[in-house]
Amino acid sequence: MLVELLRSLLLSLTLTLVLELGGALLLGVRTRKDLLLIFLVNVLTNPPLVLTLDLVYLAQGMPPWYLIAALELAAVGIEALLFYRRLAYSRIQPLLLSILLNAASFLGGLLL
Repeated sequence: MLVELLRSLLLSLTLTLVLELGGALLLGVRTRKDLLLIFLVNVLTNPPLVLTLDLVYLAQGMPPWYLIAALELAAVGIEALLFYRRLAYSRIQPLLLSILLNAASFLGGLLL
């Protein structure tokens, strides 16, 4: 079970980093500092979200949509706050940037 949880965490984080950093590049984020911030913010927010969903799945089956939505909204909010405080990129407002990047990784995860 532990190996499966670690595999899930690693796969999810890798997919999230690829999609969100790729999305950031497509949206014009170019500086190493900003890309590093996006990387670190995802390392902070993705594992707790995925671990919570995995543990609920193991205990009860498919997590309810409202739990998934609440966790995703929390991740968007935390990321937007950190972007607001530290991101030099200003073409897109931090909250909208967070929503767009998280939508890309969420939809990418659904497709897999």
